[in-house]
Parts: sequence; structure tokens; C-alpha cells
Amino acid sequence: MRQGAEPTPEVKKLLSEANEAFVRNDLQVAMDLYLAIVKLDNKNFPAYKTLGEIYKMQGNFNKCSNFWLLAAHLHPWDYEFWRMLAELSVKLGHMRQALYCYSKAIKASHNRDYASIFDRAILYREKAQYKRAAESFQKLRQALPTETKVIRELAMVYVEQNRINDAISMYCNILEDNISYRKALEDTDQSDVPPLKSVEFGWSELNILSELYGKRAAWSTGCSVIRRISRWLQMREGQTWWDDKPDEDIEFDDRRYENKKYDKLPPKEKLKDYELPIDIRIQLGSFRLNAKKHDEALKHFYFLLDENVEETGDLYLLVGTELERVGLYEHALKFLQRLSYFDDYNTSDLVMSIAKCLREVGDFEQARTAYTKLLAYDPSNVEVKVALAEKVKIQIKSQFSYGC
Repeated sequence: MRQGAEPTPEVKKLLSEANEAFVRNDLQVAMDLYLAIVKLDNKNFPAYKTLGEIYKMQGNFNKCSNFWLLAAHLHPWDYEFWRMLAELSVKLGHMRQALYCYSKAIKASHNRDYASIFDRAILYREKAQYKRAAESFQKLRQALPTETKVIRELAMVYVEQNRINDAISMYCNILEDNISYRKALEDTDQSDVPPLKSVEFGWSELNILSELYGKRAAWSTGCSVIRRISRWLQMREGQTWWDDKPDEDIEFDDRRYENKKYDKLPPKEKLKDYELPIDIRIQLGSFRLNAKKHDEALKHFYFLLDENVEETGDLYLLVGTELERVGLYEHALKFLQRLSYFDDYNTSDLVMSIAKCLREVGDFEQARTAYTKLLAYDPSNVEVKVALAEKVKIQIKSQFSYGC
């Protein structure tokens, strides 16, 4: 570490006294002494740094930030200190200062402070500076090719830039690297195979890739991709004959036992995994639903009812709202009503969806109860008033129809 000019004897004495006061937690005395030091020596790094530390201990983070900024400029080569100040700046909401400090840290580290490069790229993305964010994550990917979070963040930026195809290509290339690596391990002595220079492709990567196909509304392709990659992950990629029925996902449920080709498999193949992680299954079901293969979609969705609602609440909400959107109200209720027992999900929007589904399946009394509760919380809600009025009309029409 580079050193500044030698402090005077007076400054040395004051610094010793200040440090002793700080160690014994006599913060006011320490603060007064450090302030006296910086008046005598305005380039005294330890004094500014410890003043900032004292203010931090007292909860005055803005003053801490101010003193640390002065200290950082006195030690411009200390990239770890710049990064620490950047992280504090983020917590304080001082984003411009945070970007400045991260840039200083990166420069001081000769572009080797990958943590600062990553965090700065996150800020670029949050500030909608997508080009800079993408460039930063791309550089990080070259330096850290096996770092999963870099790939995920880069994919998010690509989506914001409407470069979904680039995000898909990135994940497909990672998959191909993994396929080649596994094949090399199978074909040669493992000790002769160099390490995988890519992210390991697992279920999380498949989930992200399938979501990307969903953003392109590529329902059929998405189904095919999920099926093919799931087989590869389950070490049964040779079972390509499942694709003879592209609209039926029978390999992933009990229907596979009725398949003649499956029945002829050796026991070793039958013992392999055929189940899907629930998030992947719901994604596949969503693709089927959007492709108007409702029966196949429902087969996937009903697996969710065996899962803990609190742990998979987001999936319950997704499935329920998707089914409501396509008019499968009776099925939607099975998912939405379960969510209503949990405060985190029991919002006015959820109750509104449940009320609509109840109305559509003809359960007018429960629908009225739901709408009335909503109106009590929000008397000015026009949508609820209209829904209640429509319910009255429906009941009147029903009475006339029965009277004929």
C-alpha cells in the first residue's frame, strides 16, 4: 500500500489518543480528536475513515458516506474501500455516487474487481442503461464463464433490450457445451477431459430457457424444448420415440406405463427419472394451454394440487389466472380458492378473480358475497359495482326463464 507524507509529531500524538478513545468506545472524545487531526492534516486517511466508522455506528450513514468519500480519494488505489463505499451508497439510494465509486474500484483493481463490475452492471440495468449493462455482463462472462448469476443477469438485460433470440441462443450454446462435455466423459477417460468451461445446465437453466420461449409465444417449440432437454437431464435422451406423439406428454405421468415401447425398455431404463420439477411441469402446462391443448394442460396443472400452497403460491396464482383467462372457470377456482386462505395472496385482485369465476359457473350467492366484501373495502370500485349489477340482471333473467 502506498503511503502519504509522514504525519507530524503532534498529529501522531493526537491520532494515538483518538485511537485509544475509539477502542474504549469513548466515541465523542474520539470524534473530537479525529476532527482536530483533519484540521491539522487534511490528508489523514485513518482519521477520515474512522470518523466515518463512528457515524456509521451511530446510525448516521449519510455523514459516514461523506467522510468515507473523502478518505477514498486519499487512497485511490484501495479498490476494496471504494467498493465498500459504493455498497453503502446503494443502501442510501445515492445511485450516481454508487456508480462513481464502483467505477473507481474497477479502475483501481485494473478491471479485476469482478464483484464491483457485477454490482455496477446491476445498477446500469436498474437505471435502464441496458447497453452498458450488457457490455459489463458480457465481459464478466468471458472472465467468469462458469458463473451462473452472470448468465442470468445477462439474459435479463437481453430481454429488456428485446434481444430474446440472443438470450435463447446463449442458453442453447451452454446446453450444447454441456452435451459435448458429457459425451466426452462417456467416450474417453475422465482424467483426459478438460473441465467444463461453461455454466452447468440444469433444471434452473431449462426453466429460464422455457420462459424465454414463452416471451416469444413459441408454444409448440417450447413444448418440444422442455421434453427434449428434460430427457437429457434425466439421462434418457435416446428415448426419442416419445416425440411420435408431440401433443401428448405421456412420458411424464402414469400414462407412460400403457406405452408399448416403454414396456419393452430394460429395467435399468425404467428406473430412470421421468418426473418433472413442478415449475417445469407448470411451464409445460402453460405452453399446452396457450396452444389450446386444454386437456393436456390440465393434466400438468393438477399435479400442483399435491404441492404445499404456501411454498408454491406463485404457481397456484399463475395457474389460476391462466385458467380464468381462457374461460376454464371451474378449474381456475380449484387453484384460486386455495390461495384465499393465505394473507400474502388474499388480495382484492384475487377475490375479484374468484368472484368472477363463481359468477361464471353460476354460483351467484358466493359471487355476491365476494363482491359485497370487496365493495365494503372499496366503495368507489366501479368494476365491482358493475359486476354486482350484472349479477342482478342474470338472476332476473333466470327467474323469467324458469317461469316460462
